[in-house]
Amino acid sequence: MEEESVVRGENSIKDIWNRLPLVMKIAVVVGDLFVFGFLIYYFTS
Repeated sequence: MEEESVVRGENSIKDIWNRLPLVMKIAVVVGDLFVFGFLIYYFTS
């Protein structure tokens, strides 16, 4: 049952992602890259 809920969760996330406008997708990707870069800078300095 847990696996089914996980699959449904992924499908719902994909549905939400597909409904997002292109500008929002770009903002999410840029935000993720910024956070990832900040973590690398923080842990390597």
